[in-house]
Amino acid sequence: MRHDRKSTRVLRFAQVVLCLVSSLSAAQEICDPLLPKYADDHPLGYKLIGDRCEGLFVQQVSGSIQVVSVHFAPLDLSLGTGESVQLQWRCPLNEAKANNLRAVSLKTRVFYRMDTLRPAGSTSYNWRTELLQRIPLSGTEVGVVSWISAELNGSDTKLFCPIFAHSQSGKIEVVLRSDLTLHEIYLGLVPLDEAGRSEDYLFQEKPLKYGPYATGSPISIELPTLENTGVYRLEIAVIFKNDTTSNLDVLFYFPGE
Repeated sequence: MRHDRKSTRVLRFAQVVLCLVSSLSAAQEICDPLLPKYADDHPLGYKLIGDRCEGLFVQQVSGSIQVVSVHFAPLDLSLGTGESVQLQWRCPLNEAKANNLRAVSLKTRVFYRMDTLRPAGSTSYNWRTELLQRIPLSGTEVGVVSWISAELNGSDTKLFCPIFAHSQSGKIEVVLRSDLTLHEIYLGLVPLDEAGRSEDYLFQEKPLKYGPYATGSPISIELPTLENTGVYRLEIAVIFKNDTTSNLDVLFYFPGE
């Protein structure tokens, strides 16, 4: 009898250790180790919650341009706030590549993020959004991006797959944010062939003319109506207020109607 009890305790201990190791492994895979976090006991701090990492983090000034949302417009998550919302996407190579999913705050001075990794072949994620209400963030104050690692023109690249919540309709919208004051943004849009080579530009070196651009505020770029399914490259050239420049290419997949 004592031997059986000892074996049971050892088995339970091994199960607890295995559970802790699995949780740690999941956190290391999903959570961003470079994100400046609050203390572990912060009630709303960025940490592993089930199948995702989510919460507030400490302000980080990177001095760069970030892509904070790529979606079919309009994207309003209000119906899911406090409960759940189904995020959907359509990607090429979906059977072979895991999908990265990220949500960020578009509200200035609110540093929130959600990260999760979805299995290869997945096309949706039922996101429980009760934490948004506790922060609080409304459904229109959240940007969402989805991407896979794809091989284009002989190299691996980040390929965005536009998000939609209720129906895939409307034009694609790309939302940027800068930690530095901008003077102007110039855009180019070009489809790519199956080998990843550029075809004819839809437009090139087009000024956005949204100025003045407030530091840290979201900058929405609504793309024209696209006709052909495939990969497109949005070329972004930024001129900062101090006359320095930066370039960013955003590759995304348009799945067609």
